[in-house]
Amino acid sequence: KINKNFNEISKKILEQSRLRRIDSYISPIDDKPVIDWHNDTSYSGSIQPKKKLHHPNFYKLRFFLYLTDVKFKNGSLACIPKSQKLVKAINKIFYNGTLKYEPYWDLKSFRSLIQKENFKAEILKEVPVELYDEFLENTKFVDQKSDTSNYDLESEAGGLVIFDDRAFHRGSSCLETDRAVMRFIYASKLY
Repeated sequence: KINKNFNEISKKILEQSRLRRIDSYISPIDDKPVIDWHNDTSYSGSIQPKKKLHHPNFYKLRFFLYLTDVKFKNGSLACIPKSQKLVKAINKIFYNGTLKYEPYWDLKSFRSLIQKENFKAEILKEVPVELYDEFLENTKFVDQKSDTSNYDLESEAGGLVIFDDRAFHRGSSCLETDRAVMRFIYASKLY
């Protein structure tokens, strides 16, 4: 029943949606983030991606079904609102060959990349300046090491988070308990 409901939701969001993967994992207690701020369409920071560059409309819709309670500093997912729109713009710039590919997996690299004058000029052809400025304001914590708890999505066991994996996100540290999660990952058949 869960998978059927997820299929229906994904079909409303993705054109020609298909289930790509189901997996689960446990993140043990640790004071380091499960994974720090990143996006999932950027070749894990590879200098020279081995795969063909992603079409700008390519992304995966991720369903995180929590099997344990999560909160800030105990396994919660955090996400930067609207960041997928800037990543989509960068993907389009690289896919079309407008500018030469540069790595942009982690948040610090991405912020540095989009503030280069040539990239900024191209990005602003794709997104409004207000969105660009909002992203920079929302992510300045990277250089200041300030609190990011307002981006965390807390959940009880059985809770669900659905997100576009182009968005910048991170899994917080697990200071109190292990984190257990099941992931259902959907993508469009078109890309």
